[in-house]
Amino acid sequence: MKRLISAILCYSLLISSSYAFEISDIKARQYKLSQPSEFIFQSNRDEELISIRLLGEVQRAGLYHVPKNLKLITLLSLAGGTTNNANLNEVLIGNDLHGVKDNETGKKQESLVLDLEKTLENNPKNDYALQTNDIVLVKPRTSLISNDTFRLVTVISVILTSALTVLAIEDRRKN
Repeated sequence: MKRLISAILCYSLLISSSYAFEISDIKARQYKLSQPSEFIFQSNRDEELISIRLLGEVQRAGLYHVPKNLKLITLLSLAGGTTNNANLNEVLIGNDLHGVKDNETGKKQESLVLDLEKTLENNPKNDYALQTNDIVLVKPRTSLISNDTFRLVTVISVILTSALTVLAIEDRRKN
């Protein structure tokens, strides 16, 4: 009987841990782009369009063809907004053809880190005007506990719970 109980508990442990890893794999596949995404936004036919690459924590990442001098906040709106995990304090803008011009200083740099929350709170008119071939990366927030750590703690707790359950059952059988 003891062997049967131990076998059942071990089997349930294996099933629950494999289920936890299967769920994490499904979540990982959900956030990958299955195919390239390209979007074109044009008000009228004569309007000149520029290409912008939008990456990171946005609803619809991809290549955007948008009107010249479009503002960053408008681009994020066209992309469906940011995800809940977006860090708006660190939006990185780079350009592979020419540097990025800082709106405040007017100097060109290789890349620019914008605090979008601060821009929205203080003066939305200072929003960054996008240039041809800009690459916009909305970084994710750093979490206190990583997904891998959470998974490990879950598996360890399942193992400990199963072991303690076996010990409790054996102790009750002796009494």
